[in-house]
Amino acid sequence: YRRYNDYVSLVQDPRNEYYRRYTTKNSMPIQGNEPLIFLNVPSEEMKSMCYRMLKDGLPVFFACNVGIECNEAHGLWDANLYNVSGLYGGGVSCDD
Repeated sequence: YRRYNDYVSLVQDPRNEYYRRYTTKNSMPIQGNEPLIFLNVPSEEMKSMCYRMLKDGLPVFFACNVGIECNEAHGLWDANLYNVSGLYGGGVSCDD
């Protein structure tokens, strides 16, 4: 038996310093709980941690920020919905 608070929430956000904690105002996955605190780690480290958890038989829960690829008014989601790179005159990437 594991409690919700036994886990650490990881995030990979290259805009922010790694190995620091962050939170957002809308990060309450369970009603009535405190907002999540995320530890920002590089993607390779996150992949390694997830692999070890799965290998040990532990669940891995994840979420993705896909708002930029979504048009809710029309019920559309597509990774190429908007020409973001054309708008800014160059490539856009969230990779390390």
